[in-house]
Amino acid sequence: MTQDPTKSPAVSERAFQDRVQPWLLACFGEIIAGDREERNHRFLEEALELVQACGCSENEAHQLVDYVYGRPIGEPAQEVGGVMVTLAALCLANGLDMHTDGETELARIWTKVEAIRAKQAAKPKHSPLPEGRLAPAPEKGVRDKAIAAMRAYVTSAGVPETEFDPDFVVRMMAAMMVSFHKYGLVAKAYPLKFNAADDVRARMAKYRQTGNKHYLVDAANFAMIEAMHPGRASEWGENDAADSPGRTTASGHRLVHETNEGERLTAQERGL
Repeated sequence: MTQDPTKSPAVSERAFQDRVQPWLLACFGEIIAGDREERNHRFLEEALELVQACGCSENEAHQLVDYVYGRPIGEPAQEVGGVMVTLAALCLANGLDMHTDGETELARIWTKVEAIRAKQAAKPKHSPLPEGRLAPAPEKGVRDKAIAAMRAYVTSAGVPETEFDPDFVVRMMAAMMVSFHKYGLVAKAYPLKFNAADDVRARMAKYRQTGNKHYLVDAANFAMIEAMHPGRASEWGENDAADSPGRTTASGHRLVHETNEGERLTAQERGL
């Protein structure tokens, strides 16, 4: 167990803030301890949990978020003062002792360093949430209806069911649903923070290494994300066979323009 330095007699005169820092560094390391975005999220989480425990409703919290973010941005030092004063007032109104409760919690979390580290390691990346939200299961029968609808769409054009895999598309949908509940909106990350086209290549490389088809689903989703939120100037241009790179042979040595039966396509059939 990590040693709690607050138990030393010499620390009694040190400010509470100064005594929190050794725990932060021991638990998270210097980078995460000093990450302003992470500290914002964790403070907001705890503040919301406190007012929830004291009777504040979800609707009231949402109203206050809209109110605050509709006003000019404050000055951090003054806002810290406001937090301290209003926290003291809240504790007085609820029969709580902010100093005693703070000391109790600091002592408690020194005994939970390993568990907190594990929770941090499992935390969703690029998300303010402390843990992934579970994606609610779709209504019973919805998946089967989606598959049936896609099959009907394909076969209505005279194409056999063998030429399209609706189950693969449903797997794409399921992966995107999980991703939403874990990471949040795609538009918050692409294209400003991440490169979906590079993610396609990375997943295909993993598929070639492992043979795991889930990487194909991920690659397809990243291709879709690139289409939704392009990382470069792009448009839905003509799907012209003249510009097609063709297909790679099984041996990987050349690109060809031929049917699946091996017959070479004429220029007319290729749209030239």
